[in-house]
Amino acid sequence: MSEKKPAEKKQHNITSASTGQAMSKEELAAAKKKNAAKAQAAQAAHAADKMQATQLRIFAIILWVIAIVWEVLGILALGKKLGFAANWNPTIVLVVCIILDLVFLYFGSQLWKKANHMDPASEKNKLKFWLWNNLGVIVSILAFVPFIVLIFVNKDTDKNTKLIAGIAAIVALAVGVGGSYDFHPVSQEQVEEMEEVDLIAAENAVELNEGVFWITTGKSDVYHIDQECFTLNNTEDLVYGTVKEAFDAGHTRLCYYCAKRHDVADNVTTEEVAPEEIQEDTTVLEEEETEKTAPGDGAETPDEGTVLDVNDTDTDTAEQPAA
Repeated sequence: MSEKKPAEKKQHNITSASTGQAMSKEELAAAKKKNAAKAQAAQAAHAADKMQATQLRIFAIILWVIAIVWEVLGILALGKKLGFAANWNPTIVLVVCIILDLVFLYFGSQLWKKANHMDPASEKNKLKFWLWNNLGVIVSILAFVPFIVLIFVNKDTDKNTKLIAGIAAIVALAVGVGGSYDFHPVSQEQVEEMEEVDLIAAENAVELNEGVFWITTGKSDVYHIDQECFTLNNTEDLVYGTVKEAFDAGHTRLCYYCAKRHDVADNVTTEEVAPEEIQEDTTVLEEEETEKTAPGDGAETPDEGTVLDVNDTDTDTAEQPAA
């Protein structure tokens, strides 16, 4: 009985996940060095994020307090209790107070949102999470709603002033609320998930910092350290990017065989139990993992989809680990 030859290994076409453009070998090597440098810089900067976030929150609160002060000054001017402005044009005084109120409130809210992205709150309590991320919205309401009400209910204010100052305050309220609302809040749980990925990359495999590879066809949720991983032999098109880009694309598990080859901790895969025997391409792994059992005669090189999609296979195939 003649021995069946393994499937011919395909040449890989690498596409950048960030640009969508094809990458040459030189561009891939340069991207790996760049990503490794970025990863190291990110890890060094992460420790300072919480301290900087606290500082930003303090500055935000100071700006909000100043905004409220301008509201109070406007209310005093409205009631003609602001002595030094008694002879000034009331419409101009009110509009100036409204504008300055908005400026300090807006920039305070931007600092608050930036701080929340650096040091986010937990989303376990949905109400608290929303209030914390959108505290600027609440301050906006406090900074303008009382002002608007008093402008229109004050009997001593002429109609022209009510119209101009009232419209200015309403517009300022809309701008303040819109600028203070965080449409893309970040939760503590999301950051912890990414920190775990970064920690795995930093502690277990330098190669992860240099970027990873994944396929775009089929149902695979796996990414690879090596583009030469034998499970990719039958795949022509690969995408290259950072671990974060792989997660964003839905590839959240490190290939079992790449993890074994690079001695990455087991928790990078969802399967914690390794099989006693692993079907491997001996032409690729024999020198690196001589302790594992080689496949029997006639075994074909598995492709990534057949190894990974264990839920769609029969009982015998499902015993294999996810690649």
